[in-house]
Amino acid sequence: MSETSILHQFYTELKKEVPREQHLRYLAKYVPLDSVHNEVDPLTFTIFYQHKPSFHILINRGITANPKIYKDIPPILWSLEIPTDYFYLQLLRRTDVN
Repeated sequence: MSETSILHQFYTELKKEVPREQHLRYLAKYVPLDSVHNEVDPLTFTIFYQHKPSFHILINRGITANPKIYKDIPPILWSLEIPTDYFYLQLLRRTDVN
């Protein structure tokens, strides 16, 4: 399975009205951390779709909160765009802010 197809599956599952939790967790464990789909990284997808389990799997795997390639804004700024401050506070604890 290619890197692109794993991330595409991850994105497709996240955006479902009722995502399959076990499948999302599996994909979060194996999606390449440096992959992008339409210039969006896996961490941004989990923040946008507010999926805490996948978010924590990616963080624990070592995904960067400041990717070099991103669409419009990086994940930490996306976390400010959603109704909860949970993701923002989690990223703030793990990010060097200059």
